[in-house]
Amino acid sequence: MSIAIITAVAGGERVRYPPGQSVDLTFNVTNTSDSPARFSLEPRPQADAAADWVELVGPVEIDLPGGGSRQVAVRLQVPEAASGQYSFFLRAYATDDPEKCADSPGVVVEVPASPHPGPEPDSSARRFPRWILVAAVIAVLAVAGGLTYWLWPEAEMSPMAWGQTNWDAATWQ
Repeated sequence: MSIAIITAVAGGERVRYPPGQSVDLTFNVTNTSDSPARFSLEPRPQADAAADWVELVGPVEIDLPGGGSRQVAVRLQVPEAASGQYSFFLRAYATDDPEKCADSPGVVVEVPASPHPGPEPDSSARRFPRWILVAAVIAVLAVAGGLTYWLWPEAEMSPMAWGQTNWDAATWQ
């Protein structure tokens, strides 16, 4: 048997807030019994949200007459660096019997990626200058060509190289 009914009022069960924004979400807590009861309230983030994002605004314990309702607020503080989907719910339990509790439907908070995550690093200061690479390639080719010319043995020129077409093999021995 449920001791309370908790419903989200403002924003519903799916909300969207940009990073760095603080907003209060309102919940209705209703005592379903016929007798007055004292309830402890606790916002509970799911595993994917940090516990310091959500906090109760106002008293942690409330007194409700039988069948009575009250609105409570939960403050959601979205950090600047956050993006993605996070969820939490509000739990109400009887202070005289903590085993009797009720949870609100989960509230999914969508945080879009920040359009300006921070100052852009100066890309020209970090990029390697391409002209150094081009100059190094030219220098290596020039040195390789010079060494090849200097160290390559000179070959005797054959009669064919001089344009002689009638030659005798015995002449060249």
